[in-house]
Parts: sequence; C-alpha cells; structure tokens
Amino acid sequence: MKLPQSGDGSAFNALGTRSMRAFNSDVLDRDDVKYYSWGASFEPGLLDTFRWPHSVILAKEGPNDGLVSVSSARWGEYRGTLLGVNHLDL
Repeated sequence: MKLPQSGDGSAFNALGTRSMRAFNSDVLDRDDVKYYSWGASFEPGLLDTFRWPHSVILAKEGPNDGLVSVSSARWGEYRGTLLGVNHLDL
C-alpha cells in the first residue's frame, strides 16, 4: 500500500481504521526489528483546529492528539503518553 502524495486530503482515508487494518495484514512485524511508540493527548480550546477531529476520535477511541488516539498509537514497546501535546506539536 502506498500513501498518497498529492496533498489532496486523501491521506485521511488511507490512514483510517479500514485501510490501516489492510496495511497491518500486508506489512508484518519483523523479529529483527525493535518497535517503540509514544502517544499524545490534549484538550483542544474552543477555536482549536483540532477541536472537531478530537471530539470524533474521543467518542470512538478515547484520549487523542487531535488525529491519533492513544490506543491506536501503541505499537511494540509503548514508551508513554505525552500530555497537553497535539498532533502538530509532535
């Protein structure tokens, strides 16, 4: 699976749960590679750009950085959750 390069917003579909399930079934972990991950969580302000996507993800998957939930960010050895950090900060 190749991620879109055009900047037309199609990456949101490519990075959705259905597409990522397909990606994860095609691209398997390797025993000779160590995997580490971090998550992030924040509460958006009233006029924050991430307010709407944050609320959608919060309802479905819980705490998130405005684009990725903490539970979805976990892969391999989970190193922790950064608090008060949004996706753009990362």
